[in-house]
Amino acid sequence: MNGTHLRLVYAPQGESSEYLTFPIQAMTEVAGAGDSGYSRDAAGGKSSV
Repeated sequence: MNGTHLRLVYAPQGESSEYLTFPIQAMTEVAGAGDSGYSRDAAGGKSSV
């Protein structure tokens, strides 16, 4: 981890290593949580749309 990305490394003995890199900022955001009113509708509230 370097402050902006988290790297997951898989290194099995005797084989090639692989890695995945995840941007930390993307993991701290809630996708689709804009002011669409969807969550209020799902909870039985009134939508602002």
